[in-house]
Amino acid sequence: MKKLAAVTVISGLLLAIFVAPAARAEVAGSGPCAVTVTTAASVVVVKSGSTCYVAFTGTGSNAFTVPAGVTTADLLIIAGGGAGGNYAFAGGGGAGEVAVATGYSLTPSTSVSVSVGAGGTGDGSSTNAISTSGSNSWVGSSTGVVANGGGAGNSFSQNTVSSGGSGGGGGEKTAGSAGGASVKSTYGTATRYGNAGGSIAAAVGQTGSGGGGAGGAGGAVTTAYSPSLGGSGTNAVSTWLSAISSAMTSITGWVAATSGGYIAGGGGGGSANGIGASGGAGGGGSGGTTPGSGVAGVSNTGSGGGGTTYSGPASPGGAGGSGLIVVKFGVAPSATSITISVPTINTYRTTSTITATLGVAGSDGKVTFYQNGKKIAGCINVVSASLVATCSWRPSTRGSQGLYAVLTPSTAGYLSSVSATVQSSIKTRTSNR
Repeated sequence: MKKLAAVTVISGLLLAIFVAPAARAEVAGSGPCAVTVTTAASVVVVKSGSTCYVAFTGTGSNAFTVPAGVTTADLLIIAGGGAGGNYAFAGGGGAGEVAVATGYSLTPSTSVSVSVGAGGTGDGSSTNAISTSGSNSWVGSSTGVVANGGGAGNSFSQNTVSSGGSGGGGGEKTAGSAGGASVKSTYGTATRYGNAGGSIAAAVGQTGSGGGGAGGAGGAVTTAYSPSLGGSGTNAVSTWLSAISSAMTSITGWVAATSGGYIAGGGGGGSANGIGASGGAGGGGSGGTTPGSGVAGVSNTGSGGGGTTYSGPASPGGAGGSGLIVVKFGVAPSATSITISVPTINTYRTTSTITATLGVAGSDGKVTFYQNGKKIAGCINVVSASLVATCSWRPSTRGSQGLYAVLTPSTAGYLSSVSATVQSSIKTRTSNR
């Protein structure tokens, strides 16, 4: 019995180890734009007209189930921005690459994985610390449609400049060299935005250049103690930004940073005089002011962090802003219905009324009535009100007539519909006029 009990316990443990619990699913949003995701806490959903925007704001992995009737979507993918350089005279971080893919193919009811890149981090633990670049963002897989993370700004002890979606800015140790290059992803078909970090002239010390932004290169440095601005973000996706803005108020600084239509700005450079340069439009962090630490790029803008300004103790560069993924698709159109009623027996050349009744709230529109496949004069594009349209019909043909109506809704998001055919028998008048 003891041996049997032991076997039972071991079997139970094996089941606990190898039988994984079913994956959780949550619903983000409501109404026609509601979408099933792995984790809804970091997903915002907006309906704008007949278009749905599903924005993933949390860094790391998530997934969504393609809604019924949706076969294509447009994608906005922004990678994490690079951190500004550490300790002193440091370069601004480069913005994450911005990628826009149109007509991305989807299969209803299937799951699509996404991953939002984190921003790079600064490190004030020592004078030799080096900042990190931003992480990639992607849809489908890490080799699906990808945006590359932004390059870190040059740190005081670093002799090279980091490249990325937008390159990091140069610092004192890279004087006489270009800023980090813009290296855009080759995974997936997309329109891509990113620029190089700012260069720093030879023999110029104690200052840092701006990180590249998605819309412009980082500012170059030609004079000591004069750090340069971060490159501007791109305004090519301003309609996306305005569409989701109302749902992004919980992200500190996001609405203000993108109010001009720009996103993914480069971080500003640091210097030796306690005055750092401004970050690029769209969320770029400014270079540090006394006590030195660079300012972080705004979360979910993919912007670069500001470079550190010298203040004596080791100080970290500003963290890069995390990335953002937005999936845009048309609302699946709603079906409509229409029925007609007409007297089953009518009199030749005598007026009667045909009534069309619409079956779905919100589907009022124009109704055209037909007799034996031909439009009835005076009964074309009749505007319905409160889901009813009427037509005065004066039959000019005797015998059995087939009547039907076609609804064309006035509001986007509703399908046209055709009523069933109703037969009406047209009799000869039995009296003179």
